[in-house]
This record gives sequence, structure tokens and C-alpha cells, in this order.
Amino acid sequence: MNSPPSVSHQQRQYTALRSLVPASPAAAGILQSHPPDLLGLNSPFKMAASGTLDAFHLFPRLPSELRLQIWNDAFPRRVVTVHYVHNESGSSLKYFCSPDPLPAVFSACKESRSEALSVYTKAFSSGSAPRYIWVNFTTDTIRINDYSVPEIMIEERQLIRWLVLESTNDEFLSGPFCDALLDLRDLEEWDIQAANEIALWSGIVPVLLKCLTDKFSGLEGWKCPTIRLSEMDTDIKMNYQYHQK
Repeated sequence: MNSPPSVSHQQRQYTALRSLVPASPAAAGILQSHPPDLLGLNSPFKMAASGTLDAFHLFPRLPSELRLQIWNDAFPRRVVTVHYVHNESGSSLKYFCSPDPLPAVFSACKESRSEALSVYTKAFSSGSAPRYIWVNFTTDTIRINDYSVPEIMIEERQLIRWLVLESTNDEFLSGPFCDALLDLRDLEEWDIQAANEIALWSGIVPVLLKCLTDKFSGLEGWKCPTIRLSEMDTDIKMNYQYHQK
């Protein structure tokens, strides 16, 4: 018969458990309110003496609210690249796609997938043969070129908070491109990567800031985003920050 696990082994398991949630005060608080009985032989947290820390066998026995908090803490902050795919004639959008994989929480287990589905949204489903991309607009940065922005549904444009915009020239401030960009109501940070010399763009950012302010300053709690400008090839940067509500 296997002997009961040693106190030191259980303590190491408990330490490993605490290490799962160092950046989550909520999860740490839940854990503190459900401390495992390290000495009790009938504790649901006990393990075989031959147990290993290669796999965290205690996880399924954690309180459900702690498990869900850990899954939420596991959601990564991603940069999601969105590509525009033309239809056969090359004249309009067929669908959007992304080379970036789904976060691992989608496939870890049934519980993690269920939690991911409550946070991630099917987005970028425009086009003649639409597909979709799973996005967490709260944390994901969307990387896209300027000519694709008008094809995004307005409801989705208004959800984007973090944006990297690849721009081939400064004419994106004209016509439908400008109108679409000015739908970015919830934007917090906007990185514009210019294909040509950054000096040619020096007057553009103040114009964008003014247009956004004129359009949204009446909304309660609205703040103008931080806008950064850089050259694609050299990564030379020009920074603008506007604080007026």
C-alpha cells in the first residue's frame, strides 16, 4: 500500500497551486478562502507519494470559481493580424482571415473552452463568402491595413480598443477610409505604421486627434486615444498623446 504523502510534498503542491495565480488578486483571494488541509489524510488535495509536479493533478479539485479565474488569467494579450482576401474578380472583399492560432484555452478542456466562448467574439465576418476570427476586443490588438478598415462592420469597428494600422500612403484620411477610421469610438491606443517617410505624416496625427475629439467628446467617459506613428522599414517613431476629453 502507498504511504500517505509527506507534509513537505503537500506543501510543495500547495506552493505550486499558489504560483498559478500570482497576478490575480481575485484568484488568490478565492484560494485563501479555500485553503487545502495539508495534514488531513482525507483531504481532497492529497496526492500519491509518487506524484510529480510535471502535471498539476490538484487542478480539477480546486473550487470552481478559482478554476474559472485561472482560465481567465490564462487568456493572452494577442496581436491578431487580419488579412483581406479578394474575391475572384479582385474588386471586393471575399472574406477576412488571420494566420494567428486560437489561444490554447480553446482546446485545453471543456471547461476552459466554455469560459473562452464567454469572452471571445466571432468577428470580421464581412464579405461575399464570410468567415470569422475569434477576438477578445478587451485585450487583443488588431493589426490590419488601412484599406481593409471600411470593410469591417461598423459594430465591430466600434469595439476595437488596440489597433496597429499599416498604411501605404497618407491618403487614407480621405473619403470612406477616413469615415471608417473615425468610427473607432473605443480606441485606446493606435499605432500607425507608415510605408513612406514619417516626415510626410507629421501633420496627420493632429488632424486625426481633432476629428476624433470633435466626434466623440460629447460621450460620457470618452478619452482621446494615444496615437503613435512609425515607419515600417526603419521603425523610426513619432509619438503623440492627447488628454482632452
